[in-house]
Amino acid sequence: MLSNTLYIEAGGGITQLNGTKIGNTYEIVDEKTSLAYLEVASRWFDSLDTTANAGQVFHEFRNNEFSYGLGVDYYPTNNSKLGFKYQNEKDNIASVYSAQYGYFFAEYVNNISNETYQANVGVKIAFTDLTDFSTYDMPTNIKPHLSELHRFESVAFGTNMEIQSSAGVSKTAEAIARENTPAVSSPTISLANQSVNDNGGGLATNLPAPSVTNVKTGAVYSIVTGTTGLTINSSTGVMTYNTDLNSTTNFNITIKVTNPDGGNSSTTFTLTVVNNA
Repeated sequence: MLSNTLYIEAGGGITQLNGTKIGNTYEIVDEKTSLAYLEVASRWFDSLDTTANAGQVFHEFRNNEFSYGLGVDYYPTNNSKLGFKYQNEKDNIASVYSAQYGYFFAEYVNNISNETYQANVGVKIAFTDLTDFSTYDMPTNIKPHLSELHRFESVAFGTNMEIQSSAGVSKTAEAIARENTPAVSSPTISLANQSVNDNGGGLATNLPAPSVTNVKTGAVYSIVTGTTGLTINSSTGVMTYNTDLNSTTNFNITIKVTNPDGGNSSTTFTLTVVNNA
């Protein structure tokens, strides 16, 4: 406070945001933002207040922001006021027109950045005893002390708290590793029910090759559940049966195909072996 009619304030601040994970994919990294500002308020003829402010917000992960504003408050009487303020900050350029008489106030806000308009009307009431409304008196002097004209301080610190930028949000190491891991293929395999003769165990019988899709070069075929005398070609999937049975018998057979990347699929079919004595 330089005098009863001139007030200058300079200040600054630092905000530290400690990061954390957001689910399994994203994380917020630690981020620091610094603020410096200067504000000047002056009172003229005991009825006119003027304010000017300017400042800079220094971000760690995005461009720094400069902000400035101007304001004029005129007091026709001690308990009435006409005001105008203009504030220019990133994504929030606004003009505010206001009027107040005692506890009644009206405000019109033109947000130039968002092309929106807002009107506010209300009352401001203060009590010396919250349990006794009769303690309220109509204000006779609404002129604030010059040091209370901190329009920019509230704006700057409010902006300072909104420090997280999209650049401060990144994917976790686990998410990056998942994205860099090639997707596992999904082959399919099928084979209809089959019937063969045992030929007295003296003649091998080949079964048809299974139907497959999305099978890669180097895929391996195998028998998961089989029976005596049944073999499979691991490269082609063609099965061969060669065993003598005493009677016709049904077997549930499961075969599987596995691609080099680990993708696999299996199928089950019924193999009927007819006894041919």
